[in-house]
Amino acid sequence: MKVNGLDLLRRFLDEHCRDLAICAALQSWLCEARAANWASFKDIETRFQLATRINPNRVIFAFPNGDCRLLVQISFACAVVLVLFVGTSREFEAIQAEES
Repeated sequence: MKVNGLDLLRRFLDEHCRDLAICAALQSWLCEARAANWASFKDIETRFQLATRINPNRVIFAFPNGDCRLLVQISFACAVVLVLFVGTSREFEAIQAEES
């Protein structure tokens, strides 16, 4: 998959690099996403049990070894992933509250 929106990911990693678990989890996700050829959410769900589909093209990844949420939009047909948000669970809850 082609992953866009890496500036958000890099900014988050720069700010949270002291938390090695979060950094390792996000870097691992990025490597896997780039190597993947996801055709549907089922492909994601098989590998990432903590992934949640919130609509046909948006997925939230939660990482068990850190307080981190990653929201992406996926075009399965074009094999493109767009990072929309990366942050702590608290930050994620705040953006959800703003959208309500």
